[in-house]
Amino acid sequence: MRRERNSPSLLIGVSETLSHWLRWLFVYLIFSSSFIKMKRIPDDVFTFQFENLQLATGRHDTWLCQIRSVNGGEADLQVFNNEDSGHAEEICLRENEAAIKKADRSEITWYLSWSSCGTCASQIIEFVEKHPNVKLNIFVSRLYYCEEPDNLASKTHEKQTEIKQKIKLCREGLGNLKQHERIDLKVMTLNHFQDCFDRFVEFKPWEKLEEDSQLHAEKLKEITGADPRLAFETPTLCAAAACMKHSSRLPLRKSSGTDSAGHGRDPDKQQSALSASSLIIDLTL
Repeated sequence: MRRERNSPSLLIGVSETLSHWLRWLFVYLIFSSSFIKMKRIPDDVFTFQFENLQLATGRHDTWLCQIRSVNGGEADLQVFNNEDSGHAEEICLRENEAAIKKADRSEITWYLSWSSCGTCASQIIEFVEKHPNVKLNIFVSRLYYCEEPDNLASKTHEKQTEIKQKIKLCREGLGNLKQHERIDLKVMTLNHFQDCFDRFVEFKPWEKLEEDSQLHAEKLKEITGADPRLAFETPTLCAAAACMKHSSRLPLRKSSGTDSAGHGRDPDKQQSALSASSLIIDLTL
């Protein structure tokens, strides 16, 4: 029997279909959080956006750093900030809908540069109510519209009324969040800033960092007889160096108080052991 060859049009159709699916696979891999690691925040941006000033001018956006684990699995790190499509909290909640849709248990931790407005607070509560197996931990650097500004009297009557209403809604929103049994709301402390920095901030080595570290290690060997490799190659070197870049940088501590997903317990409640696996670096020399 004579075998018929595949027509060119059939081969072209198969090729185009395969190319189409390969393009979609490429897009999926690019945007899949399990494939591409989170893009870290530059350290100067982190300092500016999260510095807990009493009067934080020029910080018009909210930055949200999220740690999310589903069914006790590996923690997924994500960063959000305000966009045209909504506030950081709104964007984050929309993204979480698909991620935890069929989860039996989810734990989410947020580090927020500003506390949520009244509208976002309502949406957060609605989200948690919709997903009864979600536990949400919220740590905020600064409080958003929670007290009257000093220059309120200089505003027009209409503006004063608008500001007072906004403050009222924000305060009510925080109260409602705090009262929810599956939402833990707190202000960020030193340990929270340290944990957020370690997880989300990008460290850019300066010129000759490794060369100078080697030179210092050789000098240390002359003094103490220690192996120079052990003198400077520690897991927290880069984090420590990043702190030294700014005089106001916080001292970093490798936390031992994490669960299997890398979060879930308040860093303030953890005590670091004085051991090789729990190194404390004090930069306040």
